[in-house]
Amino acid sequence: MPAPAHHVSQSDLLGYVTGSLSAPVELWVACHLTYCPACRAEVELLEAVGGALLQGSSEEPPALPVLPDVDTPPPSAPEPLPVPADAVFPSPLRQRAGSLQELSFRDAGYGLRIAKVGREEGLRTFVVDFPAGMRVPRHGHRGIERGLVLRGGYAEGGQHFAVGDVDVHEGPDDQHSALIDDDGPCTALFVTEGPATAQPPWLGWLADWWLHR
Repeated sequence: MPAPAHHVSQSDLLGYVTGSLSAPVELWVACHLTYCPACRAEVELLEAVGGALLQGSSEEPPALPVLPDVDTPPPSAPEPLPVPADAVFPSPLRQRAGSLQELSFRDAGYGLRIAKVGREEGLRTFVVDFPAGMRVPRHGHRGIERGLVLRGGYAEGGQHFAVGDVDVHEGPDDQHSALIDDDGPCTALFVTEGPATAQPPWLGWLADWWLHR
């Protein structure tokens, strides 16, 4: 499986290392780390820097790395952690919600399925199963929408997102729409803050009702 091309931000990785993230966002980061050798390497370095500072080491702490460009993963990075062929969910999500087959999905029509994972700390965590070839309606959120591809892929904004890739949008002005790959379904984990927004407004209200009722 290719390494992810779209990564968690350095601020979220630092929050993960320091334990300052909310539980839903920490879950999202942990799931990405399962797939991403580049981000795991950065987490290890951040932990080493933090350990050295706590020990009062006189040595110069190592410089923090910059995440690679989307098409240039580091050649020396370790391989992604092995994921069983029958396990769509990475282990942090399986520990929280069980397997894909164990989730209680609701049919939202047109082949779209939605399953709630939790609601805590003002954030909603859910899994969406998109049918092949679907065009997701253009929408935004009043807060931050964090996504992670678990199966399949989609195109959005001139970029392609595949398994392990994260996709982050912030604020109602960050309107976006995805086209699901036509060679199979796409499953994604989402952690959202604030209700959905769309044009016309009733479409955002309807989407938010379907996702979170």
